[in-house]
Amino acid sequence: MWWQRTISYCSATETPGLISARGQTTRRTNVRDLLLVFIFVLQCMGQTPEPQPSPLPAGGSLSGTLDGEDGTAIADAIVGLTIVPPYPAGRLRQTEWTTTSGVNGSFQFVKLPPGNYRVCAQAQGTAWLNGCEWGAQPPPLSITATGPGVKYPVVLKKGVFVPVRLNDPSGLLAQYEGKSASAQLLIGVENDASFFRTAPIVSTDSAGRNHQVLIPFGAPINLVICSPVFQLSNAAGIALPTSSTSILIFVQRGDQAQTLTLNITGVTLP
Repeated sequence: MWWQRTISYCSATETPGLISARGQTTRRTNVRDLLLVFIFVLQCMGQTPEPQPSPLPAGGSLSGTLDGEDGTAIADAIVGLTIVPPYPAGRLRQTEWTTTSGVNGSFQFVKLPPGNYRVCAQAQGTAWLNGCEWGAQPPPLSITATGPGVKYPVVLKKGVFVPVRLNDPSGLLAQYEGKSASAQLLIGVENDASFFRTAPIVSTDSAGRNHQVLIPFGAPINLVICSPVFQLSNAAGIALPTSSTSILIFVQRGDQAQTLTLNITGVTLP
């Protein structure tokens, strides 16, 4: 083990020409060490280093605006740019870039290597949906190092926040959550890109807490509730399956999302 070697070396005491470790004394073999170094240098001189690919030229650019489907300019959103396969021949200095949209929703990326790219935008705290996570994925953009800059407008669809009320009158979450690895309560949805997004906590009170999850209008989505420790029931008091369950949620465009109520009724300790 490397750490065992480190300890043994650090525990040795050194005197001129001698090394003493664990009560044993040996004389340095300086001549042998020099010979080994000489042989290594000769071997290296006979080898030809493999040629490294040249860095790709980085002269491409992409600019655009980020708007909602109703024409609203979306400012202060995180706009991400990722180069996707097939990768161009050559050495890539980086594969991901991020920027923040301006007051009028504008964004720009410069000094890009040639290749195919995907643009994604996330407006945190708003009902605008990330187009790379929900719905059909747009085709990649092609950017060249010397051609004209690419203009690409990004339009986000509006989703709906579904409130999730978690009643906990006995304060079981405060008593057990996070006290062990299994004492967790996971609430969230899986999006169209197969990413799981948790439902964040928006407020807490003495009788429980409130979550919310962002989903698209007009799409049936499974809300996943997972906990091997906490026992839950729905608003009607019907016990939910232990460990993991899912509840179908659906909001038609133009409708207001109804609060989904869950109750914590007990714990199952391992």
